[in-house]
Amino acid sequence: MRILISALGVLAIAACEPTFVVPNANGSVALPTNVAPAGNRSVAQGEDLMRQVAQRVEPIAENTCRIETGQSGDYCDFRFQIAAGDQPNAFQTFQDGHPIIVFNEAMLRTVRNANEVAFIMSHEAGHHIAGHLQRKQQQAGLAGLAGALVLGSLGGNAQAGADIGQQIGGRAYSQSFELEADVLGTYIAELAGYDPVDGAASFARFAGSSSALASHPPGAQRYGTVVATAQRIEAQRAQGLTPTIPRN
Repeated sequence: MRILISALGVLAIAACEPTFVVPNANGSVALPTNVAPAGNRSVAQGEDLMRQVAQRVEPIAENTCRIETGQSGDYCDFRFQIAAGDQPNAFQTFQDGHPIIVFNEAMLRTVRNANEVAFIMSHEAGHHIAGHLQRKQQQAGLAGLAGALVLGSLGGNAQAGADIGQQIGGRAYSQSFELEADVLGTYIAELAGYDPVDGAASFARFAGSSSALASHPPGAQRYGTVVATAQRIEAQRAQGLTPTIPRN
């Protein structure tokens, strides 16, 4: 089993190399402490805030999508939806060929301010621009095949190997992709006129795990990534340059 996990771990890490440059920010910046969730906000008020922020973020996200992916039309036409949910969450999906950014009701009630909404929204747009849904599916498929081959060659059940491989492959992508979406989200939110560093303070409320197979990196690492990316944007502006997202 150790051989299987080691082999799949190497495959997963190799196959989820970020497209965009993610700065090394492990432990470099402390998470802020004054990040209590909003109180006494209704879902309707949260939706109003989301729609206001979307008016500024959407055109920047769509333009960034066209530039970075070379796509146009529906592929870069973001739409926004609200879902039920008791635990704060936001995610990106597809519907009728359009990228959809979803905030659930608990998230709308608890986001602190417009900066937080803008960063979360921009982060989810970053997942789409970097093609993370497609890459996750490819990664899980490759890891499933590798798991079947490895366990089968050791005399085990190939289907069990495939199931384990898909589980490992699906999780191993997440930390790398989350950091990549944080980088893209920092650029989009900043170009839309919001403060992504203040927005990313929400990481203090959502604890990450240090496990290599956790779905999200530790909050301090993500916050440090946003701070480092914002500093890079500031340096580009200081040189009289238009901020551009560096690729690997």
